Amino acid sequence: MIISPIESALKTKLAAVVSDWPIRWPNENFTVAVGPGGLPIDTNGNPAPFLDAEVIGGSDTAAIAPAGSRQSVSTGLFRVYLSVAQGGGLTTISAKADAITAALKRQTIYTDPSTGRRLITMDPRVDDGAAAYEDENRFVRMISTPWTFNYFS
Repeated sequence: MIISPIESALKTKLAAVVSDWPIRWPNENFTVAVGPGGLPIDTNGNPAPFLDAEVIGGSDTAAIAPAGSRQSVSTGLFRVYLSVAQGGGLTTISAKADAITAALKRQTIYTDPSTGRRLITMDPRVDDGAAAYEDENRFVRMISTPWTFNYFS
C-alpha cells in the first residue's frame, strides 16, 4: 500500500474545509497555545476547539497480472475527532461535523492520470454517544470515512 499520497490528499481536503480550528495529525504538535494537557486553549485559558485526524490503512488487494500492470486496491478509514469545550452546546460541533461530512461524502479526493492512482471516499459516519466522551472539560465527536485507493503495482 502507498500511504503518502493518501495522507497528503486528505490533509489538503480537511484543511480546505476547516480553516478556523487547529488540526493535529499523528506525531505532530499543535501550532497554537496549549494548556497543561497539551490541548489548545483560548486567550482566557479555556478549552478551545480543535481536530485530531488520522489515516488508517486497511487491506490491500491486487488483480493477477504482470508486475506494474496489476490493478491494486487499498482500503482504510479516515478518522477525524472534533473537540469542543464541554457544556458549549452541540451547535458548534454539529455544524463543523456537517461541513466535514458533506466535503468527504462520495468524493474523488485525488487522481493522478499518469499513474492511474485514485483516492475515493465513501459515506462518512458521525459517531455520537459511544464515541463521545468528556476529557479535560471537552466533548469529542468522531467522524469515520471509509476510503479506497486504486493504483497499479
